[in-house]
Amino acid sequence: MVFLACLNILLLSCIGGFFYLNKYGLFLKEKEPRIFGAVFPDTADEYYREIITQIEMNIRSEGDLLLSRDCGYDIELQGRQMLELSDSGAEAVFVCPSSEKGLKREILDCTQRGTRVILVGRSCEGEEEAYAIITSDDEKAGETLASFIEVELKSARILVLGREEDASSRRRIASFFIRILERNQGEGQLSDRKQKKSNTVSHGADIVSHRADDVSHSASDDGGSRVQIVQQIDVAGGNKEMENARIIMGRELQKGRDFDLVFAADEKLAAGAYAALKEAGEKGSVKIVAVDGSPVGKNMLRSSRYLATVMEYPSILAAEAVRQAYIEDEKQVLRRIYAQVKLVTKSIIYSYDIDKWE
Repeated sequence: MVFLACLNILLLSCIGGFFYLNKYGLFLKEKEPRIFGAVFPDTADEYYREIITQIEMNIRSEGDLLLSRDCGYDIELQGRQMLELSDSGAEAVFVCPSSEKGLKREILDCTQRGTRVILVGRSCEGEEEAYAIITSDDEKAGETLASFIEVELKSARILVLGREEDASSRRRIASFFIRILERNQGEGQLSDRKQKKSNTVSHGADIVSHRADDVSHSASDDGGSRVQIVQQIDVAGGNKEMENARIIMGRELQKGRDFDLVFAADEKLAAGAYAALKEAGEKGSVKIVAVDGSPVGKNMLRSSRYLATVMEYPSILAAEAVRQAYIEDEKQVLRRIYAQVKLVTKSIIYSYDIDKWE
């Protein structure tokens, strides 16, 4: 009886202590989730969807909440969504700009309100006011493919597909050009660059512009390699770039091609070129290299036409973006971070899950 009485007293003491601590907020409570936001051009796009999914996984692992928005490539809507998320209490907003211009004021407004703006995958006007910019190493991607061509091909007449409106595309192409030109200068065979008049082709509401640039020549009389960039095409059209690339590539093929290799700054452009070559009945006579390493690109690598891709890592972009959001540092010093890229060729393609990004 004495034992039971002591046990009851002990239990009552524990219960009383629990309510006392809870009453005065001393007992451990579940924390309130912190709120973050994300605004991307198109959440149906597999690249953007993969980054958002990875960001959300990282944030949920901290017990916090991500509010995501799709602006549908509307830069004005994207700006409004950024401000709405800031008003909703988002500590940081992850933004992949749908255009290079149009978010400068919104980035500054969010920053002044205490919401960090973290640009992911792409930079834009006003980036100096952002807390951080996380992109793939675009210059490395271009250099890597140029080096691959130099090693693997004895000769190549290259058509370059890119998007002038996109900074990543421009950087990839510029570094590709520089690497090829440096090689040609080393051989003492570089010709003067000649600019030809730009042309514009209209397809319904879409505009596809293209420019022919006689960029470089590397002739070698002693049987050495010859690498020549014969044309550069600027493909416009936003979320219709794949279809536009297919249309303009088809027109180039109808004219009679003077190229045997396509360098595509991203795999939507590569997929458009691939479709056009297939429709034209070009049975592997024109090869393709590209940047992205998407499931589409890795699947194309199984064909004889597609030689290599430089793979991006959405998981690294997302993880670094989330890390920047959680840094306990109030200093507004722009952080520019470049995520790694990697060459993927036919010889190693099956070491990857070709139906996933990584």
